[in-house]
Amino acid sequence: MFVAYAPCESKLITRERLSHLKIEINRMSPLLSHPYLPVSKIDISLDLITNSSRLLVLGTSLATYSAFRLVKQAREQGKEVLIISLGPSRADPLEGVEKMERKAGDVLRVFLDETLK
Repeated sequence: MFVAYAPCESKLITRERLSHLKIEINRMSPLLSHPYLPVSKIDISLDLITNSSRLLVLGTSLATYSAFRLVKQAREQGKEVLIISLGPSRADPLEGVEKMERKAGDVLRVFLDETLK
């Protein structure tokens, strides 16, 4: 399984379009940015990372620790991480994290248009 973390889902890039490629979108609720997260929410998120083969992070700077923790765990488990976002991210200094300095929606739109022809 390939997990993509998207803080917001574009109307043009839907779960349905990505499901054809076996990409699962985990759209975190605003609650996951709160400093006092319920343990169950943390466990579910960390389990998604553990059970995935790699992590795609879309359109976020990972400013909150709860989001950054997912990238950190993926790297600690030796998983590939790709961030598609504009500007600096909290994960930039981590070894093994690749970054594409682009608007996430634009990249995914082109990819999906080419793939789903």
